[in-house]
Amino acid sequence: MMTMVSNDLSDVFMLPLATYMSGEIWSILEATKLFLIPFIILMIAAIGQARKQGVDEGSSAIQAYKHIEVGIITMFVVMLFACKPLSSNGSVSPASISVKNYSCLVGGGSISSSGGADSNRNGLGIFNGVDKSAFLNNPFIRVIPASSPTLATGLMNQLSIGLTNASVAALPCVSHTSMRYAFSKIETYEPDNPKLQNLVKDFNKQCYSQALDRKSRDQNLRSASIKGQDYAFDSKDITDMYNGKVDGVEGDRNTMLMKIRKNNWTGSTGSIQFNDANISTSEDYGVGVVTCAEVANEIKNKLRSDVRNGDAKDEFKAISVGDTTNSEEQNTRLLFSNIVNNKGSILNVASQTMSDWQNAANDGVDYAKMAWSLTKGAFDDLDSAGHVLNGGVASISSMFKSQKVHGYQLVAPLVISVIKGVLIISIPLILFFTGFSPKTLLTVLVAYFAIDFSRFFLELGNLIDEVILSFRHTAVMSNSAMEQSDSLNVLAAMTIIGQYATYTLVGVWYMFVGWLGVKMIAPMQMAESTSEDTSKGSQAALNSAAGAATGGVTGAASSAIKSGMSNGNK
Repeated sequence: MMTMVSNDLSDVFMLPLATYMSGEIWSILEATKLFLIPFIILMIAAIGQARKQGVDEGSSAIQAYKHIEVGIITMFVVMLFACKPLSSNGSVSPASISVKNYSCLVGGGSISSSGGADSNRNGLGIFNGVDKSAFLNNPFIRVIPASSPTLATGLMNQLSIGLTNASVAALPCVSHTSMRYAFSKIETYEPDNPKLQNLVKDFNKQCYSQALDRKSRDQNLRSASIKGQDYAFDSKDITDMYNGKVDGVEGDRNTMLMKIRKNNWTGSTGSIQFNDANISTSEDYGVGVVTCAEVANEIKNKLRSDVRNGDAKDEFKAISVGDTTNSEEQNTRLLFSNIVNNKGSILNVASQTMSDWQNAANDGVDYAKMAWSLTKGAFDDLDSAGHVLNGGVASISSMFKSQKVHGYQLVAPLVISVIKGVLIISIPLILFFTGFSPKTLLTVLVAYFAIDFSRFFLELGNLIDEVILSFRHTAVMSNSAMEQSDSLNVLAAMTIIGQYATYTLVGVWYMFVGWLGVKMIAPMQMAESTSEDTSKGSQAALNSAAGAATGGVTGAASSAIKSGMSNGNK
């Protein structure tokens, strides 16, 4: 009895389904006797070829019989090996599929450094962290009937999964939370606090954007360089704008104030005079006035608390570099940027258009150019520019487009499983339409292995992506603003490399296998053609030699007869 193995829960569904459908297709071909058509065509072709050879090459019946004998035996072996399910192989059902995964990744995006197969280690894929028993309880899974696989499918499953798992197990693992997973979650994370979200958005309009305008005018007044400037909402440079500078531009020297609604204020209300007049239709109902610096400090404290204790605390910790204080500061600014830009309302990656996927690799470069141009005076989005200048992770998260990359990592194993299932279903039809050709069978088996082994290159791409992300601080953690231009170029290059490693390694593997198939099949066809030509040439040479010998003997005998008759006349 043969047990089929998988390295992803999607195979628990696709392998039994594909095996069952393949068996049903073969049953149709067998019941309708359509599978005999290639054999009949072989007989007709062999008889026709034998008749064309002529009487010099022996009896046409004998020649036809030899061709038919060899062809039928070959086709029968191919049919028995790859098309007809064998009950001796046992039956395949979702419950009988053994799941063995040696990926570094475990459920929830964490990465384990321990070796060996683990029932909780599901690797990449949309079923990461899903328990197999819960998966089997799905009614669509339970409805798939048990069926017997073909010998080819069973053997190739054991070979391809074995080699794939062994290769994946050889990849080095370092225990940590997947940074791509962390970036993906943080990129669209907002605190679950509507009051805080509203306060941040009001503050951005009334205070922060106005402070950036003040900063722009102040720098022009002083002809100051942007080098070393910090444009984040809670930075000292921007706080000076909130408080106003005595020697600043006229009109920018007063303290900036913000109107806040009592329902949106998250801090203490003791020192704030709110308009509590019982006029519910008034725009000023429940409104108080607070300095922008005080609001900025309140927002910073609340966001920092969420970074430490919120739902994404583990992910913030994973992407942090340097000392704790600096990391919390940058993560707080990232969270502020997410709220301002409504990152939490971004649709799931599954709703993204195909063009977004195709252009994902270029987004890092485009964003880097935009962010750096902002630091040169185009103060449209200095929040992002300030993060770039001070090594903030907001720009890193945006540049790496983690939602798209992580979405690909989730979907790719399922796509691989579906492609493999389609191939299994199609095997009887492919071999039927190609006359149960051994070369077609070899091509199908190579394709089966290539599809299964592409899982290794997916894991390798994820490893390369994780390694590149782990070096991100070398590109963005410089304190010098001028150095950041080079750092952004490096970061953009790292972005492309990381995304290409994730997206294209599987595609490169498929192209290599395709090239190998052409190189492998073409010589076989050439050798077969050469063998036939050699056989025909040898036969022609033998015929010529026999003809020459026959002609020589005939000539000699004729001369001898003529000579004897001449002597007798004398």
